[in-house]
Amino acid sequence: MQISVLRCPNCGAPVQLKANCNVLTCEYCKSIIAVSVNYNAAMTNNNSGENADYLLRKVQPELKYLANYKSSFFNAQGGCLWINKDEVLFSPHSFNFGDLRDRYIRIQDVAGYSKGFLTNFSIWSTNGKEMKLVVWKKDEIIREIERRRRFYYTNAGLPIPELKYGNVKI
Repeated sequence: MQISVLRCPNCGAPVQLKANCNVLTCEYCKSIIAVSVNYNAAMTNNNSGENADYLLRKVQPELKYLANYKSSFFNAQGGCLWINKDEVLFSPHSFNFGDLRDRYIRIQDVAGYSKGFLTNFSIWSTNGKEMKLVVWKKDEIIREIERRRRFYYTNAGLPIPELKYGNVKI
């Protein structure tokens, strides 16, 4: 179900936002775009602008780790795990495609980690979804995500929630 047509923050091309979408890719410039609700506009019912109800932001990585996204036991897509102050995202190589929703977690929604055999690794979100990856440097990735997660809650003056999923204790 299509909700709204908005503009890419990188190239200005129209992008289509679908229901329950928090991340999308611009069809023209291939930028990855994070979508959030503009609560100020929603509260004042100010729908005068094209992007009045949504905030669109180009996702830029602070850190990149080579990774594969496990879509099934026998299938994985190659790409990179991107980490920044706002989110964790698996960015597939350009010849891979698919919906990014299951490959995107806001930093404040990280709820756990699972370390599996050899390079198997998962990041859990607060809604119980598991981002299954194949990566090296699992401990380094956990450290970097946790540093950003703790900063988010401390900066907002909120208590840091305990991790509730996975087999890694911090």
